[in-house]
This record gives sequence, structure tokens and C-alpha cells, in this order.
Amino acid sequence: MSTYTWIEDNSSRSAHIVRLGRKAQSTYVKSWKIFGTSDDVAVHQDVNTTIAAGLLYWQYPGQPENRLHVDHYTLEYLGDDAWQLSVTYVKEGAEDSNQPDPLKRSRSFDTSGGTAHYTQAIVKKLPNDGGFDLGERRYPVDSAPDQQGAIGVDGNSVNGVDVVVPALQWTETYDVPTAYITSTYIKQLSTLTGSVNDAAFRTFKAGEVLFLGASGAQEWDSQKGDGPWSLTFK
Repeated sequence: MSTYTWIEDNSSRSAHIVRLGRKAQSTYVKSWKIFGTSDDVAVHQDVNTTIAAGLLYWQYPGQPENRLHVDHYTLEYLGDDAWQLSVTYVKEGAEDSNQPDPLKRSRSFDTSGGTAHYTQAIVKKLPNDGGFDLGERRYPVDSAPDQQGAIGVDGNSVNGVDVVVPALQWTETYDVPTAYITSTYIKQLSTLTGSVNDAAFRTFKAGEVLFLGASGAQEWDSQKGDGPWSLTFK
């Protein structure tokens, strides 16, 4: 119970709630006038005691597990034993633990960076029974040694060459309510890393897609509450 008189302002209980998005911050502000003292030490003690006794959290309507926690307060002396108090509650993101669908999703692709190392020229069959093109080019034709199609020979070794080849890396990212990401699920993802699809996936046939693994991140706070998991699949 407060030592002094607290009267809530008419403009109290303003809220800025971000329903989706792990990075965005939700805020809720309550404000009061406090009467009865000019002692700043005493009034700060009263504010902290009152907050700890019953004002530490504000619960988002209909979501018992989604609570905003007191982040800070501001206190200003108005004169005549009166003070202006504002208490700010915050939470990183807002999630509904009963919502099974992803809160947010994104996807990207990357076709760069694919290379293959060749140490031997590619043999091509010539049309009209013209034999084979061994892919070797020598200059001068008569005096240069025949390397039998080897690439980048320096006298002691075959160095080869890196050639750009077609490649595709597909990435999907989902923000998922924390209740759905368990240690069992994380272990299952680990065992699937390095495997290929056993059914059609994103227009690719079974066996054509290699799962490189998944990564996850979560804002984890025992006081403010846990945010959703951000999962990235490659």
C-alpha cells in the first residue's frame, strides 16, 4: 500500500503494441499524480515499493503468457508536495502462444558462388562420327608437350582451374511462437541436416534438394518473458 496519495491521470494507460515481429518493441505507459511529500528520497522509496507490490507487469488482453514488464519510470516534482510519475512497460515483440501459424515469414535465394575444380579437359563427342574433341589446346602445336588433357601443368603437378557452375541456395525464415520450439524438435532438425528431400519441394523432385541445416535465435528474458523463435532453414 502506498504511503502517499496516488491519483491516476486521465491520459494514463497509453499503449503502442506491435503484434508481429521479434525486433519491434511494444510499450505501455501509466501515469499518476502523487501527493503528500516534498522528500525525493521518500517518494522514490514509495514508488519502488508500490511498483514491486502490484505494478510490475501489464498483461496483454487475452494472452496470459504475454506480459509487459516495468522497464523504467520518470518522476518530476511539481511543487506543493506534488509529483508527476510515469511508469513505462516494455516487451520485445508480442506473440500469442495459442497461434500455431508463423508470426512472420521471409524467403531468399542465392545463385552465386558455385564453382567446380577441373584438372582434366572435358571430352566432347564430335557430330557426324567425327571422333572426339579431347579439349586440349597446345601452342605451338608441334613443339608443345602433349599433357593428355591435363589443365594447369607446371612440370611437377596438375593445378587445374576453378570454373563457375550453376548453383542455387534457398533460404526460408520463420518467426514461431516459443511454445512450438522444443528441445526434441531442435534435435530432430540436427539429425536431418545433410539429408535430401523424400518428396517434391518447391517444384524440385524428390532427391534434388539437400538440407544444409537450420539456425534459431530467441530473445530470452525471465522477467520480460520469452519472445518468439526466429528459425532459418537452408
